[in-house]
Order: sequence, then C-alpha cells, then structure tokens
Amino acid sequence: MRVLTPILIKMADAARDKRDWVQAEALYRRILRQSPERSGVWVQLGHTLKEQGDLNGALAAYDQALALAPDKADTHHQIGRVLSALGRLDEATVAYQRAVELAPALGDAAQELAGLWLAKLNLADNARDRRQWARAADLYREVLDHDPGLSAIWVQMGHCHKELGNITLALEAYRQSEAIAPDIADTLHQVARALWLTGQVDEAIAKYEQALAREPGLSDAARELEALRNAANDARSPVAAEVIANVPADRPAGLPTHLRYVILGTTGLCNASCIHCPTGKTETSHVPRVPMTMELFRRIVDQIADLRLPITDQVSFGLFGDALIDPFVVERARYMMDRLPYAKISINTNGAAFNAAKHGELERYAATIALHCESLTPETYNYLMQPLRAERVHPKYEPILKAFPGKVVVSVPVSRRNVEELSAMRNWFLERGARDVVFDPLSSRCVEDRTLFNSLALKPKPIRCSAEMVEDLIVDCDGQILICCQDFKRVEGIGSLRDESLADALTGVHRARIRKVLEEGRHETVTTCSRCFGDHRVDLDKVIAEVVNGKAKVPA
Repeated sequence: MRVLTPILIKMADAARDKRDWVQAEALYRRILRQSPERSGVWVQLGHTLKEQGDLNGALAAYDQALALAPDKADTHHQIGRVLSALGRLDEATVAYQRAVELAPALGDAAQELAGLWLAKLNLADNARDRRQWARAADLYREVLDHDPGLSAIWVQMGHCHKELGNITLALEAYRQSEAIAPDIADTLHQVARALWLTGQVDEAIAKYEQALAREPGLSDAARELEALRNAANDARSPVAAEVIANVPADRPAGLPTHLRYVILGTTGLCNASCIHCPTGKTETSHVPRVPMTMELFRRIVDQIADLRLPITDQVSFGLFGDALIDPFVVERARYMMDRLPYAKISINTNGAAFNAAKHGELERYAATIALHCESLTPETYNYLMQPLRAERVHPKYEPILKAFPGKVVVSVPVSRRNVEELSAMRNWFLERGARDVVFDPLSSRCVEDRTLFNSLALKPKPIRCSAEMVEDLIVDCDGQILICCQDFKRVEGIGSLRDESLADALTGVHRARIRKVLEEGRHETVTTCSRCFGDHRVDLDKVIAEVVNGKAKVPA
C-alpha cells in the first residue's frame, strides 16, 4: 500500500487546491495512516481543518508536525495563526517569534507578529478604558517587554500604576518615558505629579516648571504648580516631611506630626441594621442618630488645616451611619477640599440612599466610594443586611459604578453565609468597572454577646491593635472622640471636640493613656479591646483561597 502514497498526495493536494477541504482532509488522513512520520502532511491536514473552522483540530495537527520536525519555521508560523485565532495571544506570540528566529525572511510571520502586538495593545487600551487597571498594566508590560522603546506606552503603564495606588511604580514608568522622549510636556507633567505624590516637592516644582517651559498652555500643570507652591508654604499637603519642615513656632508641645486616618461620623443614622452590627438595635439606642452640624464639621476641618496636620491615608465620611443619608455630604466634601485640598475622601455607603442628581457632584471631591455589599444572592443579602432588600438596592450598583468611574471599592465582610460566592462577586463588580473588591475579615464590633457573631465568623480570634491606631482621629456626629471605629456603643470616649480644641484632645492625657496601654499590650484592661474579636487577615485569605478553588468547604 505504501507505493500508493505519492499518488494519494497528488490527489490530496489537488483537492486542497480546489478548496475541497473535506475530500482533502480524508485523503491526508489516509496518507497519515500509512505514513504517520510525514510532518508536511500533518501540516496540510492542519490547513484543511483550519479552513473548515476546526481550530483545535488544526492546532493538534500542527503540533504533531512540529513534534516530527521542530525547526520548521512555517509550522511555528501556522501554529501562531491558529493560537491567535483562538485568542491565546501569549502562546501565539511565542510561536510567531520562533518562526521569525528560524526564518528571518519569513515576511508574513514578521508582519503577523507585529499585528499581534498591535492586538495586545488594543486589548490593553480596552482594559484601560474599562478601568481594569491591573489587566491593562499586565498587557502594557508584555508590549514593553517586546519593545521597551515605546515612550507613550510607558506613560500608559504609569497611569495604570497610579490608579492602582502604587505611585512609586508610576513614577518609574513615567521616568522611563521621559528618558526615551525627554521633550514631551505631558510626560514631564506626569513625572511632576508623581514626584509630588511621593513627597519629592522640590523636584516636583522643578519638573512642573520644565513642563510649562515646553508647553506654557498646560493649564492643569500651571494650576497644580501654584497649588504645590502654596502647599509647600502653608503645609496643608499630605506630604508629611514638607509639612513638618514648615511647622509654626507656636506649635503645641506633644502635637503629633500627622494623622493617619480621620474618620468622621458625618451622620449617626444608617438605613441598615446588618444582622451582625449593633447599629439600629436597642443596645445602641443611646447613641445619637443625627447629622453632624456643619458648624462642628467646619471647626474640625479648620483646626486640622490650621495646625498643619497632614492626613497620610484618608478621610472617611460615615463611621456608624451611611454617608449618603447625610443631607450635607456634598457640602462637606466641597468644604474639605477647599481647606484640605489633598485629603483623600472616602464616602462610606451601602448604596441604598444613592441618588445620581443629589450625589453626582461627589465625583469631583471623593477619591473613593466605599460600597458595602455582603451578597449578590437576594436571600443572603436580605438576611445579612436587613432591613435593606436586594430588589431595591442591587439595581443601584451599576448607576453608582457609572457615576463614580474608577472610584468604587467594594467592601465585602466575609462570613459563612457568603464565602462561597466571593469569586462571583469579585468578577461581577470588576467587570462593571469597580476599582477593587476587598474581602474584609468579620469583626465582632465589640459586642458583649458574641453568639451570633461566632455563628457567622470563620475562625475568630482576639484582635489586638498596635499603638499606631492612636494616630487616627475618630469623631462621632456629636463631637465625641473615640479610640476605635468598632466601639459602636461608645464605651471608650477620650474627649469631645464640642468642649475642647483639637490640639488639646490630641495632646491630652486620655490619648496618651491609651497609647501606653496598647504599647504595653494590656488590651484586656480596655473594655472595647477586651471584647474585640474577629477573623484575622492571614486566616481569612487562606480560607477564601481554599473555598474559591474548591479545595475545602466552609470550616465547621
């Protein structure tokens, strides 16, 4: 029978040339049954399958050809084409590159490889436009690994890192772009911004000046340069080193150099009373459920500004209430940006009160919309976040994501009720433009009876905060200062900004006492600390990974 093989090859090639792919496939398969070592015939079989739309079959045929003749450039080329059509761009890139290495004159392969990089760049741009910053950064990195001389792509890489919160990596990317194309004003502008955000004020000012010398019409750069110069002078920027260098001579003794978090109870009212939260229940009936007065709010903000205290992390609106219920939320954000222009404002909400017409202006002021969601499954949501109802709240999520593009961070307290849907929740929100989805350990919130909490938590243990928490300023809606945002019953007050100045509160004996207790590890002597239990981050991450990957059930 083997003597018939040349005749069969002629017949198969003739059918191929007539584009009779079915007949050609049958003949090539017949040949391979007689002579399976013919790599060229495997290639031809791959062609017939590809033309019939069987890409996986074609790939298998090309792989067989490659196993028989691994240095055939055309086979690598054909594999690259099929992998590209299957959307497996990383593998396609490797195949095309190998084809070009084996045969540099293989023009089609080189041209298609260039097209593949363009396709990857388009994917990166699409991910960027959808604010999928991590995905975009990965794709831009692949493009830059192929051609590190693309200055514009380094800028896009910088934008991704900046949106992901890693300003140091953003600065490195912008500097790479500047090194390649040193005279582009916009790149110089981006370098200046990143220098500023990393606290390199003098360098930032010089780079802003360089950008404006190249292009005087850069209005944003001019505005930022003026603001930076003012910030460097009046020390109201978050750049602690610069602020401390310009402290007033009459600075109160013992005043901290900075505040880490500022958490303000802009309203004491919440429209939810989540099953594991003391809010809205009898045990917190003594806690005020009113908005903070604008007078008190302005006084707090003014004192932070006048004392030149940088806020190194963020300002949160809400505390024990939902920030969007507050009738003054937009006015507060506007005032804070006027007095503390570089404070990073976080609006804490479950989303139920969101109204686009009422709250849309917050997009100009808020750095983060912290959206509390415990489930996308209606029955689970209705149980955990009662009395809120999924059918009323879930439809608001997409309008919120649209109103605050790239600013929504979804906070999901993890419990036995929702741990198995976490992966689906992350995907749902990220696909719709959320900046991040954060799985938070469940906390007992310092309740005395932990029966319900223990039924929901995964592996609860005592929580023992470090003394660093004393660098936070936590003020409820009536001005009472607390040591911890978990003290829902307000057991541990350490002052009141209705009755004393911020400087006195920050340098007073109550705060100093708490710092000493925490430094010495005597948490059990503090009522709230002794009652504070929760899942720990390391344990939580391990449980989530095991459950999501199907390697474990929810722990008993």
